[in-house]
Amino acid sequence: MSFFLRSTSKIIAPALRSTNLATTQTAIKSSSARPNNLVAVNRYNCNYPSSPFIRGFRSSAVNMGVTDIKTKAEFDAALKEHKVVVVDAFATWCGPCKIISPQVEKYSEEFANAYFIKIDVDELPDLAQELGIRAMPTFIFFKDGEKVSEVVGANPPAIKAAITTAVA
Repeated sequence: MSFFLRSTSKIIAPALRSTNLATTQTAIKSSSARPNNLVAVNRYNCNYPSSPFIRGFRSSAVNMGVTDIKTKAEFDAALKEHKVVVVDAFATWCGPCKIISPQVEKYSEEFANAYFIKIDVDELPDLAQELGIRAMPTFIFFKDGEKVSEVVGANPPAIKAAITTAVA
């Protein structure tokens, strides 16, 4: 299915499946389109940033200020190198983990003096067991290599309060 913009009775801008959002917006702006004109878009075309596919996985694909930890050695190094470490223990199949992820990324920008890491409990089950993680998401806060607090669940106010306390 392609993108079509129709003004009254003639087709103005047919586009290919690979059309990106900028091209589409240009076609719409360049035409004298009115709000009641027909716009049909392939709903499965993932080239559009607002498509459901991209929206659903954007948070797991782009980790702005949050570092993905892949090994126990990386985790140990993070605790040694940084004064305050915020650990987000998640699972890829966990709905609340996906929901809270963008908020954690915002906190990583807001609290620049804390180091934010994510560990996938399915990829690092031994580390998850060592940390005592029983539910996802679990947020563990370390200061000077020592655990100072923990928040279980997707609770933004509690997470922010724990970060504020750890950073102080």
